[in-house]
Amino acid sequence: MKSILSLLLVGIAAVCFGMPHTLELGPTLESAVVLPAPSDWVDGDETLHWDGEPDRGFNINGTYSYGCAQRYTEPDPLIVKAILYYLTGNADAVFVYVAGHGTQMEPGPMLDTTRATGLGGGVWRRANMPNPPAIAPDEDFWACVIIRRHPSGQHPLTLDLGPIVAYRGGYITLPEIGPDWYQLTDPPFWTDRNVNIRAVVERAGTGVEEIIGPPGSSAGLRHRLSPNPLRSTGRFSYEVAQAGHVSLAVYDAAGNRVRTVVDGFYGSGEHHAVWDGRGDDGRRVPAGTYLYRLKVGGQAVTGRAVVLD
Repeated sequence: MKSILSLLLVGIAAVCFGMPHTLELGPTLESAVVLPAPSDWVDGDETLHWDGEPDRGFNINGTYSYGCAQRYTEPDPLIVKAILYYLTGNADAVFVYVAGHGTQMEPGPMLDTTRATGLGGGVWRRANMPNPPAIAPDEDFWACVIIRRHPSGQHPLTLDLGPIVAYRGGYITLPEIGPDWYQLTDPPFWTDRNVNIRAVVERAGTGVEEIIGPPGSSAGLRHRLSPNPLRSTGRFSYEVAQAGHVSLAVYDAAGNRVRTVVDGFYGSGEHHAVWDGRGDDGRRVPAGTYLYRLKVGGQAVTGRAVVLD
C-alpha cells in the first residue's frame, strides 16, 4: 500500500474515465458514455458476474499497464471455459487468466492464461481458456484481465454504475508498480463501481448423461461419474440394456488412452466401476480435464472427467 500512496502524493495514480468526447481533467477524471458495438457475447453461456451494465471506460493516469478482476465462490464444481471483458478503448496487449484460491485480497496460483484481443470501442470481448480449469465446490477463483500497455488517451477496461460488491466485483492491480491487488474503493482510486469482467462456466455436476439409441429402439445408455471433479477416486455407474461387450476407457486431452477401466462381457442391469485416478502404468495422472468413452454393444457415449490436485 505504501507504494500506491506515494504515487498519490506525486499525482500520477488517479483513476481516469473515458467517454465518446474525452474531457481532460488532469490527474483526476476523464469521462463520457460508452458506445455499444458488435460483441463476442454468446447468449447460451452461463456467466458469473457481480457487475451491471457497462457505463464508462477508465485508465490509470500516467500508467499504461493495469489489471482488474472479479472473485467468485460457487457451491458446485465448475469448469471455467472463458472470460468476458468489456473494452471501451483499445489496448496494445491484453492477457487474461484464471487464478485459483488465494485470500480475500490476493488471487491464488494461475490456473490457465491466454493472450486476448485489445481491440475496443464499446464491445464485450471473449477469451476462451486453452485448458479450461476445474474449480472445486466452495473454492474461490479469480477472473483476471491485464492491460499490458495502451495508447495515451485510451480507456480500455470498463466499470458499471456501482455500488461495488465488496471483495468480489472490483479489484485492481498496477503491475508496473508492484504485485499487490486493491479494491477500487481503496485510496487512491475511491471508485464505488464494479469492473465489467465475467466468467463463462460449465457446471460439472455429477456427470449424468443419457443417450437414446437408434430410431425405433428402446436401447439407451445412462451413466454417471461421481464425484466429478475427483481428487483421488471416482465411481462410474452405468446401465446396460442388453447383455453384451462393455468397454470404458479414459483419455487425455491429446486423445491418448491413459486407462482402461472396463473391458468385458456384462449382463443387463446397472453396473459400477472405480477409477483410482491412475493410468495403466499405475502412476497418478496429472490434474486436468480428461475424456472417457463408454461403449456398450453398438452404442457409445463420451463424457468429461476432471482430476484435481
